[in-house]
Order: sequence, then structure tokens, then C-alpha cells
Amino acid sequence: MNVPSSKVRAVWACLLVGALVSAAMLFSGCNALQDDLSVRSSRTWTKAFDAAIDEYDLAMDLIVGLEHQLARQKLEIIQRTFANLDVPEYIAKCLFWQGYCSRELGDLYQARQMFLDLIACYPQSREAPRAEAALAAMHS
Repeated sequence: MNVPSSKVRAVWACLLVGALVSAAMLFSGCNALQDDLSVRSSRTWTKAFDAAIDEYDLAMDLIVGLEHQLARQKLEIIQRTFANLDVPEYIAKCLFWQGYCSRELGDLYQARQMFLDLIACYPQSREAPRAEAALAAMHS
């Protein structure tokens, strides 16, 4: 078996060092790419959240305008958006106002279900006591 000459060993050493440097650059590039993707995803999240807030505000305007059916439909969609964005505070708000709209539309079963879901899933939310009061008022 032939033992590699010093020139061959030097070439292999250069190739190995080159490969290690390339791997390090690739790895740091991957981290930069990952950072770039997280910034993009945070921008995407922010845009989606802002759009959902705008829709939520429109739903509130519909409630003020006594358009309860349209508001309830909009709130159902917005609730799913807030769930996808993992924003429990606004999920609870949507549940409360869906319950309110359902009650105003005479759908007491649906209203009761929304209020109970809110209380069960988001007991620490600001809307939970409001939902409890709304349930109590429905039963009196």
C-alpha cells in the first residue's frame, strides 16, 4: 500500500479545511436565513393581527348598528383567525360578543353555549365575569 506523499497530504488538508470553512459559512448562513424567516413570520403575524383587529372593530360597529347576524358571522371568522394567531384575549372577546349577538337574535341556546365556552376555556379573561353575568340574566 502506498503512503500518500506530502503533496497529497497537503492537498487533502486544504480540501478538509475548505470543507470546514464552507460548512461554517453555510451554517452561519442558515442561521441568518432562519433569523430572516422569523422576522418575516413576525411581520406576517403582525399584519394578520392588525387585519383581524380591523375586522373586530368592524364587527363592533355592526353590533352598535344592531346588525347582530352579520356581526356574529364576522366574529366567528375573526375568532378562528385569533385562534390561529394564538391570541386568547381576543378569542374570549369574540366568544362573548357572539354570545351577545346570539342572545339579541333570540338564539338563547347558542348564546348560552358561547358564554359557557368562554367561561370554561378562558376563566381568567376579562370577559368571563361578563359572560357569567349574561348567563345569570338569561336565567332570571
